[in-house]
Amino acid sequence: MTFEPGDKVIVAGDPRLGDGISGALALPEPFMLELTEPNGGRGHRRFVQGSERMMVFCYVVFDRPQDDGSGDGPYRGAEIDETYICRA
Repeated sequence: MTFEPGDKVIVAGDPRLGDGISGALALPEPFMLELTEPNGGRGHRRFVQGSERMMVFCYVVFDRPQDDGSGDGPYRGAEIDETYICRA
């Protein structure tokens, strides 16, 4: 699925965050892209250790800050694997 910055999305099934989290896609901060490959401005690709595929991540700014259970949140946004994103 192709997403563009500004698209309203729902995060569904992310093991860190859960289901039904609404937000909008945004361009990631430049420092987030230093170790990644560009993917047409829609996200960025990187190989994740333990995965057998190049994964595409999109930066989602949440409508409400979210906690991932790490104790460091809540977060206003996060990199989300594209497979957990659907249109709102």
